[in-house]
Amino acid sequence: SRRIRCGGSPSELTPWDWPTPQCPLGLIWLAKTLHPELFQNLDPLTEANKFYKEFYGHTFTELGGSL
Repeated sequence: SRRIRCGGSPSELTPWDWPTPQCPLGLIWLAKTLHPELFQNLDPLTEANKFYKEFYGHTFTELGGSL
């Protein structure tokens, strides 16, 4: 049996839960956390960096975000 620690948003920069524009990032993180074997090729940090660059002009990492 696998145990997963439940807590708040994985992002220390902005919340990734409803209702924010970053909500899809929270779903990506949750999918990877709950089912890493199904989402081996998915990297939440890479997806966050692409999202933030597209919509905010800077990557998640550039803005000080970390997971």
